[in-house]
Amino acid sequence: MNTRLMNRLPLKTIPLPSLVVGMYITKLEIPWMDSPFLNHNRVIKSQKDIDQLKKAGVTAVIVDPNKYDDASITLAGKQKSTVEPSADKEPSASSASSTSHDSSGQTKSKASAAAKGKSLDAEVSKALKLRDAVRKALTSTLESLSAGNAIDKKQLAPLIDQTLESLERNNQALLNLAHFSYRTQKLADHAFSTCCIALNLAQNLNVPPNDIESLGVAALLHEAGWAQIPIQLMGKRKTYSQIEKLLVHKHCELGVKALSKCEVSDLTQRIVAEHHELCNGKGYPNKLSAEKIHPLSKLFSVVDRYDELVHQLTDQPGMITTNALRSLYSDAQEHIYDQASVAQLISLLGVYPISSAIKLSNGAVGVVREVSVSCPLLPLVEIHVDEKGNLLDTPFFIDLAAGNETKNPITVKSVIDPLIPTDLIHKRLILNV
Repeated sequence: MNTRLMNRLPLKTIPLPSLVVGMYITKLEIPWMDSPFLNHNRVIKSQKDIDQLKKAGVTAVIVDPNKYDDASITLAGKQKSTVEPSADKEPSASSASSTSHDSSGQTKSKASAAAKGKSLDAEVSKALKLRDAVRKALTSTLESLSAGNAIDKKQLAPLIDQTLESLERNNQALLNLAHFSYRTQKLADHAFSTCCIALNLAQNLNVPPNDIESLGVAALLHEAGWAQIPIQLMGKRKTYSQIEKLLVHKHCELGVKALSKCEVSDLTQRIVAEHHELCNGKGYPNKLSAEKIHPLSKLFSVVDRYDELVHQLTDQPGMITTNALRSLYSDAQEHIYDQASVAQLISLLGVYPISSAIKLSNGAVGVVREVSVSCPLLPLVEIHVDEKGNLLDTPFFIDLAAGNETKNPITVKSVIDPLIPTDLIHKRLILNV
């Protein structure tokens, strides 16, 4: 037997007051929406991490003693006393000094937020050109498939390469486009949005390049079968009749049939075939159980469902992004969707995904434009309504993460649903291009 495995210590549950900087937590007994962290497998890096857990209502954590960041920390005994001071204690002279610079810090924060917003918008402009190219290519491709003609994946490969390059430069730009409101080309835009998100997840998971390409082609062509179904059924938002449901459910088989004549990989065809299969065996067209579904099909089905919910592409009303993630999380707990894939999506998009309309603690209202991986609860926000309730002619950016160290940090107070009211303010809170 491996000596290293024999010497491994078991995981242990400890009360929160016993948690110190340097320990490695493996599980929190709270829902992800209540958690201050997207990833529950992490090293506690500062007293601030512990304070956030306390604020979230955590009373105990599970730690892995084999992964401590500081060898001097042990569960059984002595812990370092050089832990950062608690947020509840009186500020020291040095912290009081830093507080005196809050105003200058806020000025720098505003300038930094403006720069980040400008950089993001510049990349979004480039991404818009890519989306236009995808729209054009998909229109031509779907027409060819509908006519019974074969296509070659080489026609789409450059678009996938450009998508990957954009994600590497700034993945937030394409995530912005993925959350824009669909206006005219909902089939092409749905394909583009799912492709952007799926490729981003695949990069994060270190999926091999050939499989990433197969996934990208599948994302762009997964709705090929809709070319032979009345398109008005996509996003009907009213419950399908039995006949309509049978028609909609045929689009997977029709898509695979069209692609079977084409130069695309077996994996691409499999993902297209399986993107509506569910882990509980109640999906379509073949009611496959979880172990028979390819891992990338499981991943893509989560992405596809998320985009359908956000952009109202089914026979049910749509949802705001936060509620769509809640729905997927709930379904994953019921083993409808793959739990690991849902967790990856939540980790990528954050608690307040891009395009979320939010109200801040100072009363201002805006739209999330960029999510910080290190501070998922503190996004970059484009402000459309100031703290006095005035609708701004020129929106401005505020970076909640950059202002988190000030005396009175601004935080997210609540999520707004811009789809319900029809006033000007709420219309301004929907990303449209």
